[in-house]
Amino acid sequence: MAGIDVRTVLNIENYKGNPKFEALCSLIRTLQLDTQEIFYPELAKETASLVRIKQIVSECSEEELETLIPVVTAVVSALRDKDAQILR
Repeated sequence: MAGIDVRTVLNIENYKGNPKFEALCSLIRTLQLDTQEIFYPELAKETASLVRIKQIVSECSEEELETLIPVVTAVVSALRDKDAQILR
């Protein structure tokens, strides 16, 4: 499905050799992997809340997204201000 040689896949699975960037990109697309997990594995995994928010916004139109940006920015700012006041 990825259009790469089976031996290349076997070598990757067995930690042998380094795949060409094109082969790696093809595998990433075919397996629908998150590139953040591959190139930045040290980053924390997404929380269930973040996954849920991403799902919601992925179904929005461009117009809806543009409308949401200032709303989300204001809500996050208000939450952070509230947290900062509690710490004082």
